[in-house]
Amino acid sequence: VHAHPSFWALGNTPFAREAGYKAAVNEGISAEQLETIEQAALRGWALGSPQFVADLQNRTQRRVVRQRAGRPPKNPAESPT
Repeated sequence: VHAHPSFWALGNTPFAREAGYKAAVNEGISAEQLETIEQAALRGWALGSPQFVADLQNRTQRRVVRQRAGRPPKNPAESPT
């Protein structure tokens, strides 16, 4: 098991990491980040990197992110002539 780089970015000693973590928690997250998290949680959609979301969708065989409302646009190659 290896420590994540963001862990070491907090500081080189346990005391420095503790202080760095405390400062990050006290700073909090932006209103935009909070809204994004709340909407994903309330609607049951996945939240993460595009790679994570794609992997999750492949594993579950279910849509895990919101899509546009309505019918998908017709493919011109498939429309009758």
